[in-house]
Amino acid sequence: MNPQSEMDHVVRARSVGNVLQAQSVGTVNFSLPDPVKRAPSQLPPAARSFVNRHRELAALSKLAERARTDHGPAVAVITGLAGVGKTATCVWWGHQHRDEFDGGQLYADLADYRSRGAVDVADVLGAFLRALGVHDHYIPIGLSERAALFRTRTTAHRMLIMLDNVQQPAQVRPLLPGAGASVVLVASRRQLSGLLVDGASLVNLKPLGPSDGSLVVSGLLGREGVDAGTLAELVGLCGGLPIALRVAAARLMSRSRWSLPELVRYLTDEQCRLRRLAHGDHAVQTVFDVAYEDLPKRAKDVYHIVGILPGVDFDPDVIATAMNVDHDTANDLLGALCEANLMEELPDDRYRPHDLVRLHARLRAENAISGQEREVVARRIVEWYLRRAAAADIAVLGRERWRLAQQDTTAVSVSDEFDARGGMAWLETERANLLGAVRLAAEYGWHDRVWQFGEALWALYYSGKHHQDWVETAELGARAARAADNPVAEARAYVYLARARIELGEFDLATAALEAAQEAAAKSGDRRAVATVIESFGVLHRQQGRLADAIDDFQRSRQLNKAVGAQRGVAMQSYHVADTLVRSGQPQQALAELAEAASVFRQIGDDLAEARLHIVRGRALHALGRNDEAADSLRTAVATTRERSQPIKEVQALEALLEVLPPDADDHDSVTSRLRQLHSQTGRP
Repeated sequence: MNPQSEMDHVVRARSVGNVLQAQSVGTVNFSLPDPVKRAPSQLPPAARSFVNRHRELAALSKLAERARTDHGPAVAVITGLAGVGKTATCVWWGHQHRDEFDGGQLYADLADYRSRGAVDVADVLGAFLRALGVHDHYIPIGLSERAALFRTRTTAHRMLIMLDNVQQPAQVRPLLPGAGASVVLVASRRQLSGLLVDGASLVNLKPLGPSDGSLVVSGLLGREGVDAGTLAELVGLCGGLPIALRVAAARLMSRSRWSLPELVRYLTDEQCRLRRLAHGDHAVQTVFDVAYEDLPKRAKDVYHIVGILPGVDFDPDVIATAMNVDHDTANDLLGALCEANLMEELPDDRYRPHDLVRLHARLRAENAISGQEREVVARRIVEWYLRRAAAADIAVLGRERWRLAQQDTTAVSVSDEFDARGGMAWLETERANLLGAVRLAAEYGWHDRVWQFGEALWALYYSGKHHQDWVETAELGARAARAADNPVAEARAYVYLARARIELGEFDLATAALEAAQEAAAKSGDRRAVATVIESFGVLHRQQGRLADAIDDFQRSRQLNKAVGAQRGVAMQSYHVADTLVRSGQPQQALAELAEAASVFRQIGDDLAEARLHIVRGRALHALGRNDEAADSLRTAVATTRERSQPIKEVQALEALLEVLPPDADDHDSVTSRLRQLHSQTGRP
């Protein structure tokens, strides 16, 4: 066809838009407009009722700002316990800052790409490249080529990339963009320490507190006038975990006849709580199941032990004992749980699981370990706590105190931890675990161990005034001693119970406990047990203001202690007699009683008992107008009780000293300051 013919065809052709109709066509060229290119916007919708996280959001904003001047993309690992809100935090921040990323946002949940436990990162890169406009035909097959092309395509623009459910650092590195100003948010149940070595920042999310947790629930419920106390109780039962709070709120909304208090009651049972925190296809237990299955075998083993442990936080040495491994191995295994955010490392080499994790670990232990194996582990745990409690009790109160059980404390690695101050500090630190160990022993029917705990914990309960724990331990001990047919131990346990009741002002209950103790002591025929019961009747009568009866009780107890050669018991009754004489206005007679007792306590090296004598002596001297001598005696008592971490006795000594000191005394202000400090510390009004 010649040029004229071509022109004829064009002239004679009828065109409509981009459609050309002609009898015959040679060469036709069309010029089409480029398709509109849109930046990807892949972030999921933001969560409803997102609250708090101000510190974490600010950290991400600071990281994004720093990325503008860095030579590579800024990477943040947002980590925390399963269900704590890692994804929600990342998505919320991303939506708030989406306009800062002209290249758009890319999102990938790596759980969607996981096959047989591994993630094919090449598939993630393929999806990202397609989102950036690369046709399948031009996407390379190999991982390294895809990563190189991805960096090339992301160099010209600032991008936000969010990677969810990441398990390994190797899953992240190929997905890093080329632009230095870009930001990569990595949400993971693990801490991904390898990325931290590469220069990533760590943002660790914690469960919500009562206030913010309540805001989440009330926002989801959309109700006004919800009782704040009940809301806070619900948050506590859910451990402040956002996923648990959302599931709980969904359960309440789906049951129109339920009230918030009914939901709280429903979730109170620890044995059923995890199972009940489920609604539709959302279950808190499933979230923890996934985290558990990702653990290596030995980490699962220590997770099971955590499910058997009593209490909340713990020393790694109890794990070492339960698993029959050394301290370093136990720490390494616990470190694996920390990496998976199933355990929190605390100061002073201690660890703590989240409350719901603890319940999940208990369920897993019941499923993975036979009843016989659990009992062996539980016994090791109970023995560990009992031996150390006995060692601490000896460190605080000395070896001369009458004890029925002689625990083998040689297995305890005694160090400075078990001097007088360290022993008391250990008892206070382990207080919740010790009560849990008592309950565990009672649950298994280890009767001797139960009442022995009551004896070993006297220093903790009497000195620390933890009356609720004291009463429970003593009641369990009395029942256990009776079940073991040990009337001496039974009498001893009832005496402990009575002493707690006396301090609580529950005199009728104290009397009932002492009558039970009296019956058991008489049955045993043990004169020292009888003397202890009489002594406690004296303490009761003194508190009731029956001072003459109290003096008579203490003198009778002293005669029995003399008869059995209990030197310390004799001196202790003289102390009681002197204290009661001072209260009854007979300070001179009290000083005579104290002199002989002080000699005994000095001889056996019981400086804590001697400090108690100095308090009574100071009061007696003050009553006689001998204030300088009284002040010296009370200062000695203050020094000893402070050194031995006995805050209640130190308060008594300081209060008596303040009565003696003139306002212009050199130490008046320091005594006043220390007393205020201890009042605040002990809760004394």
